[in-house]
Amino acid sequence: MEEKQLQEYMELTLGTNLAKAKEELEDYQSLYDQAAFQFDLTHFTQDIRLNTSETSQDKSLVQTGDLVISNALKLAAIVSPENSGKLLTNNFIRVSLITDCDHPLNKYYFLYLFNESNHLAKQKNQELQLQGNTVVKRIPISAYNAMNLPIVSTEEQQRIGKIYIETKKVKQHLQDYAETIEDFSFSMIEQHIKDGGTK
Repeated sequence: MEEKQLQEYMELTLGTNLAKAKEELEDYQSLYDQAAFQFDLTHFTQDIRLNTSETSQDKSLVQTGDLVISNALKLAAIVSPENSGKLLTNNFIRVSLITDCDHPLNKYYFLYLFNESNHLAKQKNQELQLQGNTVVKRIPISAYNAMNLPIVSTEEQQRIGKIYIETKKVKQHLQDYAETIEDFSFSMIEQHIKDGGTK
């Protein structure tokens, strides 16, 4: 299996300084925060396309289809339409896939590798261990750039990426269904108690 460094397929850019972002907040809708990231991590819109330099005019704002990495969670997500236009802070890293190379990386294949594969997990853990007992552990961009990615054919990347996304969608649907049943059951219990219980 061929391996190549992450930096050969993408450029990573740290978001705007948080203190500066708060000063400029009046000019923006809101900050892209952990709540927004968690939403994007579990909600997948069909056929989201990554933005190019022609469609993303303000580089400090995230747009639908942008790839971002959470420094806190060490996971990646694709920005949903619900969070488009929010200000990206230095709690996150913007991922710009290089598209003018011979074999660009499939974005969904990258999501699988970064979030689920043992290959990347081991490299992230090794980097975190090097930081010792640091309270706030962040993996620097230079370390991400040097991480090795397993590279398969373009067709195989597309196949793996599709399986990953469809699996995540099914998982989310099941979780939503379970929450609906739970809410209904608890509301029935509450009403039963209000009615005085079993007589």
